[in-house]
Amino acid sequence: MPRATTKASKDGSDDHPTAAGPSSSSQHRFETLEKELEDLKAQKEKNTAEAKKIEQNKKLIEDAVKIEKKLYERIKMENDKQALRLHESEENERKLKSKIRDKDELIRVTKEQIEDVSQDIKTEICLNKSHSGFNDAQKLLQNLIICTVCNTNFDKSDKAPATLQCGHIACKACCNVKENKILICQSCGKSMEIEDEQSVEALPIGQAIINLLD
Repeated sequence: MPRATTKASKDGSDDHPTAAGPSSSSQHRFETLEKELEDLKAQKEKNTAEAKKIEQNKKLIEDAVKIEKKLYERIKMENDKQALRLHESEENERKLKSKIRDKDELIRVTKEQIEDVSQDIKTEICLNKSHSGFNDAQKLLQNLIICTVCNTNFDKSDKAPATLQCGHIACKACCNVKENKILICQSCGKSMEIEDEQSVEALPIGQAIINLLD
């Protein structure tokens, strides 16, 4: 039986197709996706950097707010202290002015009383000049202007009349003569403590008697 022979194709190629390479459209699509991926990565890095910067700015703002709050509290505390000191100063000034007013009023009232007593004495003397009691009034006046301790007349200097705590009067020279800083009134025997000459100078002056010396 004769062997069958295979007829070759006219163009000399065999019947199996050759494998084709990737198409140009697929290659373009791949490059596009790769570029988009790179763009996304770049955008992500940019967003991350911006978020980090925003977080840093946020912390700076929070720190600034804390500092401002502390500064405000400090200023408020200092203002409160100054306001308190001012209030205390004004209160002390008010009390001092009140004491000065009270003292001025006491001086005014005392001066009026002294002037009234002095005028009464002088009036009584004038009225008694023509009566038998003139000598008694004159003797009373003479006793008023004499220190009961040293029996010398008062004057306006070192023998100025000083009013003791008991209400009796002695000259300042006698008030400076004391034992162990204790001054004893020769009229009633009451004692009072005298520290120094300044304490004697601080004793009230018998202004009514000073007026009688004029």
